[in-house]
Amino acid sequence: MRGLLYRLPGSLFSGLILLAMLFGCAGSLLAQQTVIRQTDQSYTLLFNIDSHTVDTAYCSNDAVLDQIETGLGRLLSVSGVMIDSVVIVSSASPDGRNSYNYRLSAERGQHVYHHLRSLYSGLPEACWILESRGEDWVAFRNILDGDPDQPARKELLAIVDTDYPADEKERQIKRFRQAYAYLADHHLYKLRAVSVTVYASVHDLAPVEPVHALSVGTQLTLNPLSAGTHLIQPDLSASAEKKRFRLPPFAVKTNLLYDAALVPNIGLEFFFRERWSVALNWMYAWWKTDRRHYYWRVYGGDVEARYWLGKDGYGYHRSGHHVGVYAQTGTFDFELGGRGYMVDDWGYGGGISYGYSLPVARNLNLDFTLGVGVFHGKCKEYLPIDGRYVWQLTKKMNWVGPTKAEISLVWHIGDRN
Repeated sequence: MRGLLYRLPGSLFSGLILLAMLFGCAGSLLAQQTVIRQTDQSYTLLFNIDSHTVDTAYCSNDAVLDQIETGLGRLLSVSGVMIDSVVIVSSASPDGRNSYNYRLSAERGQHVYHHLRSLYSGLPEACWILESRGEDWVAFRNILDGDPDQPARKELLAIVDTDYPADEKERQIKRFRQAYAYLADHHLYKLRAVSVTVYASVHDLAPVEPVHALSVGTQLTLNPLSAGTHLIQPDLSASAEKKRFRLPPFAVKTNLLYDAALVPNIGLEFFFRERWSVALNWMYAWWKTDRRHYYWRVYGGDVEARYWLGKDGYGYHRSGHHVGVYAQTGTFDFELGGRGYMVDDWGYGGGISYGYSLPVARNLNLDFTLGVGVFHGKCKEYLPIDGRYVWQLTKKMNWVGPTKAEISLVWHIGDRN
C-alpha cells in the first residue's frame, strides 16, 4: 500500500507533463498560419520627343526592359507567388498642344502594353491596367519644387498652381526663355515616360501572435493604386484614341458693319502655332426692286493671313494686336433710284491690315480691323430710261486707299485647350 501511494504521484506528474507538451505542440501548429504579403517593383522607360515607341538605345531603356522581363519571369516561375496586377502609367512632357500630348501618352502606354502582353500572354487580361496621364503636371511641379537651381522657380510654380488650361500654362512658362531652356536641358525628358509597376502577392508560413493571427486569405496591405486613383482598362483597339474627333482651334465671325448695311456675311478664322491665323470671309446680298429702281447687290470675299503681336502670340483668349496681308475679290451692282454702278466682272485687290481683338465674354471677341490697299475692276455706269437700263460708260477703276473695314463679332469654338 505504501509503495502504491508513492507511485501514484509520479504517474500523475508524468501525465501532466505529457498533456502540457501536447497542448504546446498544438499551440505552435495553430500559430503557424498562412500570411499573404504584397510586394511591388517599379520600372521606368523614357521616350524620345514626339515618339511613342521604345528606343532601346535611348537612356537605359535596354537594361530596364531586361529587368522588367527578368522580374516578371521570375515571379511567374516561383510557387506561392501570384501576380495581382501590372500597372502601366504613361505620360508626356508639357511641350506641345495638350490634346496631341494626351494622344501621344496613350500611344506610349499601348505600345509598352502590347509588347509585354505578347511576352506574357498567360497573365489574365484583368491583371493589366493602363492609365494615360497626358501632360503630367503633378510630376512637373515636383521637379520644379525639388530643384533649387531652377531659374524663375517661384514664378513657374505660381503658373503651375493656377487653374489655367494646360496650353495656357505652357505658353506662360515659355515666356521665361532661360528658365524653359533649363527645363528642356535638365528635366523635360523625365516626363516623356512609361512606368511599369508589378504588384504580387507572396504566400508565407510565419509565426504570429495568437491575438493578431490572420486567417488564410487575409491581405496585410492593399494595392495603393486601388484607392483614389482612376485607372483605365486597356483598349485593345490601338487606334481608338486616334479616331476620337477633336475640333481644331478656330472661330466663326461676322462683320457688323456689313450686317448694318444689309449685307449678310460670315467668316472663319483658323489659329496656328501661337502667333499665326488665317481668315476666310464671304458676303452675299441680292436685294432689288425694279419698280423703284433700287438694286443692292454685292458678293465676294477675302483671304487674310495675320500675325499676332502679343508676348505669347494670340494667347488663350485669341486677343491683342495683329497685322496682316489680304487678297480680295468681288462684284457689285448699286442703284438707288437714279444712276447705277455695276462691276459685272470680278474685281480684285489686296493690301495690308492692322487690328485689335478685344475679349468681351468667355468665347466672344470684338475684332477691329482696317486695311489699306488697291482694288482694280471695270465699272459700268447706267441710267433707268423708259423702263430699261441704258449703259452710259465703262471706266477702269484703280482705287488706292482703304479697301477693308471690320468690326467683327467673333465666336471662338473648337479646341482652345
